[in-house]
Amino acid sequence: MRQLLRGVRAFFSGFHFILTTPRIWVFAAIPAAVAMLLIGGLMVLGVWGAGAAASAMFGEPSGDLGEAGLFATRIFFYVLAVLVAIFAGIALAQLISGPALDRIVRAQEQTLGGRTRPDPSFTESLGRSLRVTLTTLAIGVPIMILLTAIELVFPPVAVVTMPCKFCVSALLATWDLIDYPFSLRGADVQARFTWLKRNFAAAFGFGAMIALVALVPFVGLLILPVGVAGATKLIFVEESGS
Repeated sequence: MRQLLRGVRAFFSGFHFILTTPRIWVFAAIPAAVAMLLIGGLMVLGVWGAGAAASAMFGEPSGDLGEAGLFATRIFFYVLAVLVAIFAGIALAQLISGPALDRIVRAQEQTLGGRTRPDPSFTESLGRSLRVTLTTLAIGVPIMILLTAIELVFPPVAVVTMPCKFCVSALLATWDLIDYPFSLRGADVQARFTWLKRNFAAAFGFGAMIALVALVPFVGLLILPVGVAGATKLIFVEESGS
């Protein structure tokens, strides 16, 4: 429980850092603006596609049972479309905003008393963001689709699959965001796995807050700058033992 709360506190410390550090506001605004545009567009397309897919599956439903089945299918598809839009929008915004997020990580480390690190090149930031984005999408999207498909085949299992979706989203969010401070340290993938295993509860607590707040309109758009600032704090505190 203590580790879980440490992750939650790291999330709120990220919010505090963003709100109280005017010099990085312009960098924080970049991913928020990009995410807003991407999520909005993807949600519109996703909801339209979800409705069309549900109608194609059922055609013209006959009777109350057919109408109920179409309604339930549309709800499941709408939920999936919204989750994927949020997930993909934030991931793509992260890719585009990589250099700005690197600046936030460096500013947070300096505030915490860490050493000054050199600025990565634009190509390096973009390439790292692309790698992380593709990895997260490659793992997360198929899992979400599989769990939703299971719900469609056997709806009562949603009481299990919905929490599973949340847990997957939480852990992937943490994995995604810790890449920034780890990359600035020059750490390899094994170092990330080692940290995640050693701090699993804290990682889940941090990611759970990210996943929850990402669903809140407008507030969720700040999730990338808040997330990288919080992830930096989470890793720095563990390294320093404070």
